[in-house]
Amino acid sequence: MKWIRLSGWALILSALIFLFGFAWDHLLNGPFTLFTVMIGLFGDILFLVGLPGIQQSQPQTGRPGQIGLLLMGIGAVIAIIANLLIRLAGVEIADWIPLTSAIAGSLGSLSVGWLTIRVNVFRPWIGWLMIVGAILNILAPVLPPEAIFISQIGLFAQSAALIGYGVTMLQRDSLAS
Repeated sequence: MKWIRLSGWALILSALIFLFGFAWDHLLNGPFTLFTVMIGLFGDILFLVGLPGIQQSQPQTGRPGQIGLLLMGIGAVIAIIANLLIRLAGVEIADWIPLTSAIAGSLGSLSVGWLTIRVNVFRPWIGWLMIVGAILNILAPVLPPEAIFISQIGLFAQSAALIGYGVTMLQRDSLAS
């Protein structure tokens, strides 16, 4: 049960860090510094740590659930590498690299969200938020820059879903102890 607790906290903290990154970048227009890059990296690592807890909590999703979570993890790893290259090394990367990250993460989120709704271990709204976030994450790059709010809604939806997964894991762990 300790892994579930760790995973729950990891998902909650990663979502809060993602929201902090959004606020820093879009609301405060804060500069990217080594500190902010490292906080973002910490959020991504927490996200990766939390993903196995979702599968452990709803093992009845089987291979499709594992593949969905793997795709989410691959998307996160690509994003980590791309961000480190861009922000710390100043390297320009091809547009297809972040797009690959978005596609992998979104396909995984669609799968995990749908399975979350179907197996009914977590509340269905958590799965729906994952699906909404995934769809908006895929739509954002093809929309005009004025439609940035679409990706922001997607970030809020997926962050709320991660918090929902995490809180549910913590509640269930407390009841089991």
